[in-house]
Amino acid sequence: SYLPVSLNFLIFILGLKLLFLYN
Repeated sequence: SYLPVSLNFLIFILGLKLLFLYN
C-alpha cells in the first residue's frame, strides 16, 4: 500500500527522535 508523504515524513522524524534518545 502507498503511504502519503506526510505520514512517511512523520515516521521518519519519529525514527530520528528515537535515535537521538538512545544515543
